[in-house]
Amino acid sequence: PNSLVNQWFIELLRRFNLLFSIFDEERCCAIETGQPGFNPFEDDQLLIADIDWLAKSPKRTEQAVQAPWGLLIVDEAHHLEWDSDKPSAKYLLTQALGQRAGSLLLLTATPQQLGLESHFARLHLLDPARFSSFAAFKDETDQYKPVAKLCKKLIDNEPLNIEELEQFPCGDSLLAKAKCELAKGKNLSKPIRDNLIRDLADRHGTGRVLFRNTRKTIRGFPKRLAKLNELPPADTTTDKDAGQAEFAYDIGLNETEPSHDFDHDDRIEWLMRLLTKHSTEKILLICRSKAKVTAIESALRNRANLKIGIFHEGLTLIQRDRYAAWFAEEDGATLLICSEIGSEGRNFQFCRHLVFFDLPLNPELVEQRIGRLDRIGQKNNIQIHVPFSKSSDRELLANWLHRGLNAFEECILGGETLLNEFEARLRQCFRETPWNLPQLIEDTDE
Repeated sequence: PNSLVNQWFIELLRRFNLLFSIFDEERCCAIETGQPGFNPFEDDQLLIADIDWLAKSPKRTEQAVQAPWGLLIVDEAHHLEWDSDKPSAKYLLTQALGQRAGSLLLLTATPQQLGLESHFARLHLLDPARFSSFAAFKDETDQYKPVAKLCKKLIDNEPLNIEELEQFPCGDSLLAKAKCELAKGKNLSKPIRDNLIRDLADRHGTGRVLFRNTRKTIRGFPKRLAKLNELPPADTTTDKDAGQAEFAYDIGLNETEPSHDFDHDDRIEWLMRLLTKHSTEKILLICRSKAKVTAIESALRNRANLKIGIFHEGLTLIQRDRYAAWFAEEDGATLLICSEIGSEGRNFQFCRHLVFFDLPLNPELVEQRIGRLDRIGQKNNIQIHVPFSKSSDRELLANWLHRGLNAFEECILGGETLLNEFEARLRQCFRETPWNLPQLIEDTDE
């Protein structure tokens, strides 16, 4: 993505001593001016490009596809939207380049954010023969749970019987060895168990085209500590209506964003107290939109002279990099206010306080926000602050995410699947008074 071009350039140079060239329209035009008829994408071996710019230009797409590539890396790959009738331009670009390249690597922390269909489409890019039909893939995913249970028993070296193994076909010679050991009344040896797990993953799972670097497999991550902050209920009809309009937009009920005026919002008063309490620390605030970023900054500046940085998609890449650098400085900004899109992929592991000014409905977006701080290099426990007005829909959503999913304190896998299962009941709760929340939380937790 455009917002991460400079970050990739710096990281590749610092960590691997690889000097990449940043390609954009200006650079391509300059190369073509100096060498008419020459493909600008063959001017260098190591290139970084903004995927949006490339996908929007048929000319540059054609030139890029014609160049010989050894490796293609796509960051924030969950944005490669796909449906059977109309794949996105970014998806088609990646597909064409991936077929041309020797290897393809897709990076994302939230692979199912856009649903199972788009997840399948990305797997199709990696292995078209293995993932050729969405209908077959959907049927296959229904079998993942029992296969996962069997794999867990193998990992934990729990007792197994032959019937359990025979439920899921595996290599004949491997199965014969396993049966031989079990027939002797022994637990399976570690080499047999390891081979069975690999075989089951290849035959009945996504195989080895999908790797998850989870917190369980990488040590050194801090704890996440959620702090749900209940604020007084809205005391006027105007404030209540404004809160409901904002929330409806946040969860996708309304497509048109309402105007925001947070001068009298209790979340601003609460935020001022938080800033005072942690005056020597950095605080990252994430909200849904650019308009909210501006409104929050305005409300805070009306109250105090604070060092505030802003970070949203409306800023140029250089402006965003400068605000991020200022926030990272020891005597720089104490608060950085980010929009959902603007903060994506950025690293703020030097900060331990995260404020959810609003809440996304999708648990994978919750995870994406926390991922700005919960990264390798974070040395402190992460304090996650969630303010909401008492008896508001935001309180209901906060409790479902926290008590039902534990989404603030644990890394949730398959958040999109859980949302699909419970979204209808959750939205029904928003319409009910009083809420029928306890049963929903109990069912979600199970």
